Amino acid sequence: MNLFAAETRRIHQLDETSWTEQVPGWLGREHAKKLLTKLIVNVAWEQRDRWMVNRRVIEPRLTAEYTDLADAPRPRAPRISRRPLRPSRIS
Repeated sequence: MNLFAAETRRIHQLDETSWTEQVPGWLGREHAKKLLTKLIVNVAWEQRDRWMVNRRVIEPRLTAEYTDLADAPRPRAPRISRRPLRPSRIS
């Protein structure tokens, strides 16, 4: 699978200088299930709160962080070259 092929990836423009890239199927169903299981079982998920304007509100998401990236699970995925990606097509 060529992750850089225009027909493989989908680019979603967020604003003039920001975008996300989606590559359907890059991880594969079985590897995705294994990674999700590791994240659910082994990660200390928490719901945080923060100050907004003049009150504390609960964030509408669960958050987890790794202080050492060596501890983070690694998906088995195709090798990706280190060259920076530039949007070639906006969808």
